[in-house]
This record gives sequence, C-alpha cells and structure tokens, in this order.
Amino acid sequence: MRRATRLALSTIPSLLLIVVVEIFLTVVAPVSDPYEELKQTGVGLNQYIKSEYQPNLRLSMTPEEGLPGVEGSSVFSTNNMGYRGHDITVPKPANEFRVFLVGGSTIETMVLDDSKSIDRVLEQHLNETSRSHRLVRVYNAGRSGDRSYDHISMLVHRIAHLQPDMVIVLVGVNDLIAATNSTDYLHRTDKSLNKMSLSLLLRMVSTEFQLPRRIRHAVTGVGETLGLRPAEVPAGGTYREMVRFTQSLPALAEPPRVDLVSYEENLKTIVGVGRGHGFQVILMTQPSTWNSQVDMSASEWHWMNRGEKGRYREELMDDALGEYNSVTVRVAHLNGTLLYDLASQMPKSSEFIYDDVHFNYAGAKRIGLGLANMISADWAMDE
Repeated sequence: MRRATRLALSTIPSLLLIVVVEIFLTVVAPVSDPYEELKQTGVGLNQYIKSEYQPNLRLSMTPEEGLPGVEGSSVFSTNNMGYRGHDITVPKPANEFRVFLVGGSTIETMVLDDSKSIDRVLEQHLNETSRSHRLVRVYNAGRSGDRSYDHISMLVHRIAHLQPDMVIVLVGVNDLIAATNSTDYLHRTDKSLNKMSLSLLLRMVSTEFQLPRRIRHAVTGVGETLGLRPAEVPAGGTYREMVRFTQSLPALAEPPRVDLVSYEENLKTIVGVGRGHGFQVILMTQPSTWNSQVDMSASEWHWMNRGEKGRYREELMDDALGEYNSVTVRVAHLNGTLLYDLASQMPKSSEFIYDDVHFNYAGAKRIGLGLANMISADWAMDE
C-alpha cells in the first residue's frame, strides 16, 4: 500500500506537468500534425476537390537563405473564391476576359510574392498589349502536389462554372512523382490504408498531441516518410535538409516508373472539358534542372529525385519527365490545342529554377511574358 502511495505521489506531479506543457504548446506554439492527411482520408474530406485553398487566405513568408533567385519576404494570398488574383465576380462582367492557371506547385509559385507571381506578370502584360477594350483577369488555381486527375476535378467542379475564357495547364512532374509511388489512377484502392501497420497506427495516435510531434521531428527530421508522397516537402523541413537527406539515399540503377497511358487519358479529358464548356485550353510542358549541362551547380538544390527505395539518377529522371512532356506535346498537336513548350525553351539553370522544377522570380517573369506573347500573337491572328 505504501509503495503504491509513493508511486502515485511521484507520478501525479509528472502527469500534471505534462498536461500543463501540452496545453501551453497547443495554445502558444502548436506544431502541425504530420499524419493529418492520413487521418482525414475518407473522413469529412471533400472527395471532389481534394486540394484547394480557403478564400481570403493570407500567408507571409521569408525564403530560405541562399535559395537561388528568391530573396526578400513575400505574401501569398487568395481571393473570395480561394484563388490567387483579384476577387471573382459572378456572373462574369461583359468586358472581362477570364483566364485560369491550373497545375501543381510549379504554377502556384507560393514562395514568390503576389506582385511577381506568374499570374500577375501574365495579367499585366496581356492588359498592356491587348488592342481590345476587354479587361484581362488571370486567376491562379495551382496547388502543391496536384496531379492531372486533381486538375480535372478542379476544372469540372470549381472553374467551369465561373465562365473561363481560357485555362492554361502546366502539368507533368507531379504525375511522374505519382507514378514512382505506384499511384492507381483509377482509385480502386486506398494505398494509404494498406500501409496502416501497427507501428503507423501507434504513431498516428501519438501525434494527436504536441509533445510527441516535437519528439518525432527531433528524432526523424526529414528522414521519415509515409510512402505516400516521398518527394513532397516534409513538414518543418528546410530545402537544405531535404537535399541532404536525398543525397544520403542509395543511388538506384533502374529508371523511375512512368504511367503515360493514364496521363494521356487525363490530358485528353482536360481538353475535352474545355471544348464542352467553350473555353480555350493551353497545355504547357514542364521544365527541370535535372541533368543540366549549362549549370552544374543546379544539382546542389535537388531533392525531388528520391523514391520509395532510394535516389533516382538525374539523367533518368530527366528522361522520364521528357516522356511526359512528349505526351503533352502529342495531345496538344492531335487535338489542335495551343501548346507552350516551356521545357524546350527554358534553360536548365538556377537562373530561372531554384531547385528541381520550381521557378524563382526570373523564371516566373520569363513564363508570364512568354505566355503573354504567345496569346497576343494568337489573338492577332484571329483579328
């Protein structure tokens, strides 16, 4: 009895201290749940649009020191509909020419300030060069991690009803990453549920609390993944940490897996949605700095060439992305769709891309102006 009493007296203060610390961390300095996506799978999740920003969001960011071509603080914000750009009026004003950018993080350009993002550069240049009295508005619906099937959902359920005149789609790299993870494009199974081992379940339960979340980050850093999106930015990880972790992985001799048939079907669907709803679709190919022959230092910031079993060689990733870009080119040509072959025009240099595929300020400006020139030329031909 005395032993039990002594044990209780020594344990209760420790438990109270843990509770107090937990409450303090939750209120003052909460850390996000690293397993939030898994916990939400199939529960209260919008199955039509799995990836979207909330309206009127505003994020202030400071880029990592040394990130090529990205300096100074920036603001990422969304409008009344959850897109980057001006507020959207419904129904569309008669004099507005409405453009949407659709894609993953490469079109999203989250680390770049609103004033210099691709959508803003494109909008400003089109309005400056347009010969008509219409007002061009460009809205950015890009979202990190989105793949071609996410783009279809976004177009069908969120954009088509907003009377777009043009939709520009930058696609490719996230579908390649999905293929390396053996993603099922038909969504017949939830692979995340198949990986719910006892160990993972225990980790998911433990990270309901702030203290275990901090312990997990301190112990695993950026090394632990769920096997869902190994190339996605780990919560709390810096680019240098991700590069260091990727480079520590064993080099793989085999090329990354591709799924070009599913990818091509989704591109055809995107083009078909545009025709069915009466808006023009422009497809863009995805550039990268993998296997660069013009900037040997570019590889110092590469972190997206890792897979479930190790690190893919850059030349193999470059070849695989080239296959996806070839499909994009073919779909555009066979369907009479405008193509902006950015991959063949943008140098594989950190002058324009700060890591594997993400654009810095110079890259965003180059893309915005290039798109504007192509669109303006197409309009001139129609006049």
